[in-house]
Amino acid sequence: MDCYLERGNRGYARFAQERLAIDILAAAKDTIGASCPFDTLPAAGATVDLEFPGSALTACYHMQVVVAPTAPEDGMILQRAASATYAQRRRTWRVPLENRIAFRRLGESSASEAIVMNLSCEGMLMSTSLALAVSSVIEIMLALPGQPAHVVQGRVVRIDPSEPACFGVLFLDLGPEPKRSLTYFMWDRLRTLYPREIKALWPGSRRKVRWPANQPEEPAKE
Repeated sequence: MDCYLERGNRGYARFAQERLAIDILAAAKDTIGASCPFDTLPAAGATVDLEFPGSALTACYHMQVVVAPTAPEDGMILQRAASATYAQRRRTWRVPLENRIAFRRLGESSASEAIVMNLSCEGMLMSTSLALAVSSVIEIMLALPGQPAHVVQGRVVRIDPSEPACFGVLFLDLGPEPKRSLTYFMWDRLRTLYPREIKALWPGSRRKVRWPANQPEEPAKE
């Protein structure tokens, strides 16, 4: 972790043509928890550039929103985004999931079934017996536990030729409602699956960090 990306440091963040002061509330490896000073809230997957002016130079970091704020007083979780390659996109938080979904190739009327193996704010890994080609676009009935169902589009970006085959799918242009459902679901699952890591990211700050409201009751830890 660079010395600038440490808890307690203050810098500037650029997003949606704004440059505003930002506080780092927590840091763990290449992931940080930060205040969100923007009137236009960044969605999961958006990029935020951080700047730390010094006497001789300004340190700049290209960050990606992993868990987005849902209100101005919320914090947000950012992760360093060194490039836009698929391998580096996979560094975002992912949660295991065994959830059945319906999907179909773009333009087709008949639907097929798949099982979502894991999920992130950017995409998912799904298992299905239907043959899909890399770069093909599919429509997905994304129904996450505790959230309303949404029809979203995704592009197949990789294939794991197992039996049945697994396909890495990148979400395309999620609308506000699907983004909100996905963000709420990821908040809840991350808190359940990685309580220590999330607690390390949010040990407390001068600003009150609020979890999204109206969440289902957290299941008991094993």
